[in-house]
Amino acid sequence: MERRRRYTFSLNNLSLGLQNCFQQTGHIEDLNESILLNQEALSLRPVDHSLHASSLNNLIESRVLLLHPVGHPQCASSLNHLSSGLQDHFQQTGHIEDLNESILLNQKALPLCLIGHPQCASLLNNLGLSLWNHFQQKSYQEDLNECVSVSKQASEDIYSPVSDCLKAVKNWVQFTRPHPDLAQSNLDAYILGLSLISHSLSMMPFISLQYQHLSSTINLPEFASDAASQAIRLGQLALAVAIIEQGWGLLWSELRGLRMPMDRLKALEPLLADEMAISDPFGHRLSEKLHLLRAQELKSAAKYGPVIVVNCSKYRSDVLIVLEQDLPVLIPMVKGFYEEVETLVQRFTEARSGMKTSPKRYNHDLWDLVVSPVVSKLRELHIPEQSQIFWCPTSLLSTLPLHAAGPIAPSTKKFLPDLYISSYTPTLTALILPCLLVAGQYDSSLRNTKEEMNEITVTSLEEASATTKDAVEKALVDHEWLHIASHGTLVPTAPFSSYFLLAGGSHFTLLDIICLNLHNATFAFLSACHTAEQFPGSVHNESVVGTMWEMADVDGPEMVKDFYSYIFSDEHLSRCNEVGVQARALSEAIKKMRGRNGVTLERWVNFVHIGA
Repeated sequence: MERRRRYTFSLNNLSLGLQNCFQQTGHIEDLNESILLNQEALSLRPVDHSLHASSLNNLIESRVLLLHPVGHPQCASSLNHLSSGLQDHFQQTGHIEDLNESILLNQKALPLCLIGHPQCASLLNNLGLSLWNHFQQKSYQEDLNECVSVSKQASEDIYSPVSDCLKAVKNWVQFTRPHPDLAQSNLDAYILGLSLISHSLSMMPFISLQYQHLSSTINLPEFASDAASQAIRLGQLALAVAIIEQGWGLLWSELRGLRMPMDRLKALEPLLADEMAISDPFGHRLSEKLHLLRAQELKSAAKYGPVIVVNCSKYRSDVLIVLEQDLPVLIPMVKGFYEEVETLVQRFTEARSGMKTSPKRYNHDLWDLVVSPVVSKLRELHIPEQSQIFWCPTSLLSTLPLHAAGPIAPSTKKFLPDLYISSYTPTLTALILPCLLVAGQYDSSLRNTKEEMNEITVTSLEEASATTKDAVEKALVDHEWLHIASHGTLVPTAPFSSYFLLAGGSHFTLLDIICLNLHNATFAFLSACHTAEQFPGSVHNESVVGTMWEMADVDGPEMVKDFYSYIFSDEHLSRCNEVGVQARALSEAIKKMRGRNGVTLERWVNFVHIGA
């Protein structure tokens, strides 16, 4: 038995030697003999033999080389596929021999990939994964160093498909995140990943394709939040703000054409613009410089009040308060914050879908968990009460009513609106960038729509025949303000298909609004259900009033009356487009709403202001 075992090992070793000889000399006789030896070794190792798979792999490799010898354009690809198969087999069986063979095959294939080979990143990805798995088994530091190195090389290969480069970035992130000594390398991977995503989006001609691409390729919001958490860990707070801005605002920025043009960059930083003009197509090496430049520019978003960026990541969660004249102020959140937010979101969701209410104690939990530490810091920074603050939440927090957190203590009826006037912003950029159009779709199921429309003094579109999709689109181009009183429907699986219901049953979708390219729009009052459940950062309006969930129909007319009474008063009419006026008008309308008998918390919490 021992003699037979040694004989099969000798056959395998001789076969591998002949394969190597063939790769050096190209003599087909060596390869043919290698195949025969592998066939004999395989016959001596039945299916249940522990080394059967090894012999089979050697045979397959020899036949692959016969079909695609060295010099054949598919040789590297064939070796890569075989290596992937061995990796899969290792995952199933745990045989370390499969992993070793996979690494060897990739190392053989790499020299065959000349500069410009489109599968270079794919080969490097497979090698990186094999080395990572080997590191997991053996804890060899050289395996970790090499898998990080090849992943970095793959992610920067400009000749490979962007999808392969993004896979490499995700591997690079995975390999380095657990190791504190590789934290800077990990951050570099995140920054490069955002650059690649931006590049890939710019090549997508349609909005729907951009959204599908993001959904299928990477969880961009989570990726950006995790990246920011690493920047915060390294003490790079301004960079963290810029990363969140790019990650969370990337799709909207593409839609609105908000990428920094070269002439603007040249005016700000001429040397950097010249460097970028001659750099590689993705601008990989310049990503961090651009982020830091962007971080300086983003401070201007806090011109009208502090911007409170809440970053929620499974690694760590923090609040960054962006100020116009100073560096961002850090408030680390408590350990377990991410899990507590998940629980809170689940409870809010269950409450809304079941009872259609938001229980008071959840609002108080939100105060304790997030808002109370922020208010304490605002007071420490001498931000006066009743001034405007801007919330920029990420991840799951974007679905929670931060603006209405409270009560601030069990013995009081005070909530956050009694301390500060809250607005939301989907991105900081949205804060850096006057006639009134009213569209009311009269519907028997919305009994108070006509009453609501009558509260507004200037009305362009009144009757059902006038509120068709074509009529509304044409009128929107000529007006800076928009008020819609209609049914609103959110489509979570396809957010660009979320719509307002207009006359004749036509759908006025978010995509329709985006395509109108309304760069002159300044204000929108979206008096419909769910209009702010996902921040309407693409609607192009500088200021938006909307609702977080289903609205009680009876609330529309009173809210509109109080809101526009403030706006059109002698004191405020001349400056109705000034920053903060609409936010303060909503704040005053909500105060009156809270004072009415029978108005429960979930009704006034529903209304939010977004933008400046």
